This record gives sequence, structure tokens and C-alpha cells, in this order.
Amino acid sequence: MISLLFAVMTIGYAEWQIDSQTVGNHMSLFTLDDLNTQTQQQNWLYTRHILGYQGKTSKFKYNLAVEAMNMQVAGDDSSLGSSVSPTVFRVSKTTLDGAWVLPREANIATKIGETSLRVGIQSFDWGLGILSNSGTQNTRFGINQQGNVYGRLALSRSFDDVRVFWAIDGIVRDESASWTQGDRAGQSIIGVQQIKESSKVGVLTGIRYQQDREAYATPFGPTQSLVVPVDIYATLGLSDTLSIATEGIGVFGQSNRLVNEATQGENATVRYFGGVLRVEDLRETSLGTVNSLLEMGGASGDGDSSDGVARAFSLHSDYNVGLILYDEVLPRVQARSIDRLADPDLSAEAAPGLQHAVPQGGVSNSMYLQLCSTVERDSWLLRAAWLEGFSAVPNIDLYQTALAGGYSTNALGEEAVSRRLGSEVDVRIQKEWKDWVYVGVDAGYFMPNAALPMMEPTTKVLGYVRIANGGRR
Repeated sequence: MISLLFAVMTIGYAEWQIDSQTVGNHMSLFTLDDLNTQTQQQNWLYTRHILGYQGKTSKFKYNLAVEAMNMQVAGDDSSLGSSVSPTVFRVSKTTLDGAWVLPREANIATKIGETSLRVGIQSFDWGLGILSNSGTQNTRFGINQQGNVYGRLALSRSFDDVRVFWAIDGIVRDESASWTQGDRAGQSIIGVQQIKESSKVGVLTGIRYQQDREAYATPFGPTQSLVVPVDIYATLGLSDTLSIATEGIGVFGQSNRLVNEATQGENATVRYFGGVLRVEDLRETSLGTVNSLLEMGGASGDGDSSDGVARAFSLHSDYNVGLILYDEVLPRVQARSIDRLADPDLSAEAAPGLQHAVPQGGVSNSMYLQLCSTVERDSWLLRAAWLEGFSAVPNIDLYQTALAGGYSTNALGEEAVSRRLGSEVDVRIQKEWKDWVYVGVDAGYFMPNAALPMMEPTTKVLGYVRIANGGRR
């Protein structure tokens, strides 16, 4: 494969691609539990650099890209969750801990009659990006950190305005698996899209098998899952300025990751659900180009951890709707909770599967409503948004719930009844130079509600420099 790619690179059209981001973060400390334990990180520097080369000849298209230094490179470290697993966070919160180099693209494409063929390492976007996301889409707030990468054989064919594709994948990295960490996953998917001038609709489904890394094995043995995802999305232009977009996901199957008295190491039933609905208005005004959107979304939670059904789901971590609640608060609070559960003074051994309980930055066990407006004029962008977050099921603290004998309990040891997570205000200001240099600042202020009773309001500010010949908005 690699030798063939270098052979065809010698002739035809080609160009370099770059997407390099350096991000400085500052976050106020906040309380994680009833002991007034504080977060450990206030300041850190994060980078991700993607360099690629793509082109075509008379018969082939080819694409090569590597991802380098996708990691925290300086600043405060965090050990939250490490009592359970050193890889409890997919993107490590420890300096210089991560993949220094990862292949992003190494593929070649051609046509066989009316059928298109692409084979090799590649990434993939689908719909609005809440399930399959390349990690290079424009962010509303915050930054991309992951992106799905596959070793893929894909066939596609168009019939007028309908496109059909089929692919078989070995997973390099996605929201559930990392090849470098020892997970082994494969899938076969099929999708159909109809693309018209004012509308798009697509349906994707398939079957996926995954065996988790050895470190995640339970007393009953290695863990694995076999699931069937179904993803439907649609966009529709209602007028010259108004449009609507939606994407819905259901995942069905079985997995032995969930260990409790009901499963006893046998397979639990998997029933995950998530979705987004967005109404958007885009128009030219005297202020500039104004984009306003109202969006609601959510991902299912598990309100009964004692039965044999796994329900907790998360939207893709690179589908960023805010800066603080989903990226920082919920992951860190849950990581602190599982650390306490792993304390040998409480139990001789941590309960199996705790690492799967920590959100990774996506909307998880939650519903949200967001109003966002953006103004673009000349080379400047200004964006502001209000977010309301609600837990899909009452927000529990795993440690306190274990102490209470399994009864739903919050971080203060009280009965967990509230679903109101809190409100968040986010802003972005960005300056663009020469269509490839983007300098910006994102700032957020989170006001917790009754579902997070131990918290006080908290803030986060990040400044970024991005060099990209693909643009950023």
C-alpha cells in the first residue's frame, strides 16, 4: 500500500494539507465531592498537529497524513481516575502522555466502472457528527481532540441523487476503541444518502464486534461487545435563510462489560439512544453574516444499574456544544467518584468496569437546550451561547450510591432526585489571517444546579492558534 502510494505521487496534481492547533487552557478549581476535594488542573497547554499530502493522477487519488503530539505538552497534571485505570481518559490529563505519532490517512482511491473504491487508513464524517466524526469539523466551542480513524475498504456508487456505500473496517481509534491501547474492533457498515439542492437524508447501519484491552478484563474474563448501530440524519432548507437538521442514533446488541448480580459475567442487553435537533437561521445584515441556532440534544442514561440492560450512551466527544459542563465537570466528578470506589479501605478490589462510567467529553446521560448566535464580518467572528443541561436520569454519585446499598444518592450523600445540571454561558472571539491562520479565545461560565449540589460556579478560558488550510469557524 505505502509503496504504491509513493509510486503514484510522482506524477499528477498534489497539495499539502495542514491542521495544527496549540491551545492554552485556564480553569478555575471546583469541588468534586462532600470532602471538598478540588480539581488538580488550572493551567495546561495542549497541541495536535496533522500534516498531510493528497493528490491525484489520471487513474488514482491518494491521501497521506499523520497526526503528531496529540497530547498535553505542559502544565498541571491530573491523577483523577488513575486508581482504576491509567487510561480512564482517552485524552490523557498528564503531560507528554499520549501517541506521539498516529497515522490519520494512508489510502488510495480509484473507479472501477461506475463504482468507487477506496482502501487504506482513513477518517469519516457522517451526518452532524454525533456518532462518526473525523475530528476535523469546525467546533462551536472548544477544540477537536480525537476523531475516528479506520483501516477501511470502502465501495460506493451513485444513482442520480442517491449514493450507496459499503465498508469493512478495522478500528484504529474511535470513541470505544484504541488499537494502540490494546482494543481490537471491527465492523461492517452500509449507508444510503440522498442529496438534493435543499435537503439531505441518510441512513447508516451495520454490525460491530469489539474485544476490549486485557487491562479491562473482569473476574469473569475478557470483555467484548457485539452491537448493531442505526443512524439516521436529515437536513432541510425551509426558506432562503431558515433550515432544520436532525440526527438520531440507536445501538442494539449485547456486551459483558456490565457486571452485577443480574449478569454474573454473562452478556447484558445493549440499548443506547441519542440524538440532536437543530433549527438554524443564516442571513446577511448590516452587522455582517448572522447565524442563529436553537438546538436540543441528548444521550440516554442508565437509571437502573442493577438490571441486565446497559443504557448509558454518549455523543461523540468532538461534537462540542460548550466548554465546561460536558468537557470538564461531569468527567472529573465521575473520575473522583470511581477513585473513591477503588479505595482499598472501602473494598479489597475495585468493582469491574468502573472505567466505562467516566464520560469522555461528549454529551452523556444528559439532555441539553442551547441558543447560539454568531456574527461574522470581514476577518472577525463573534459567537455567544446559552446552554441548559439536564441529566437524562437523576444524577448519582457512584461512591455515595455504593455506600447507600445501591440506592440513588448524590455527591452529598442525599437521595438523588434532581436532573438539573446547570446553566452555561460561552463566548468566542476569533481573528483570521490569510485564510489559514486563526487566533481566538473561548470563555465559559458554568452555574451549577441541584443535580451538582457540591459545586460553586466555575470558569474556563482557552486561547488557541490554529494553522489550517481547511478553515475554522
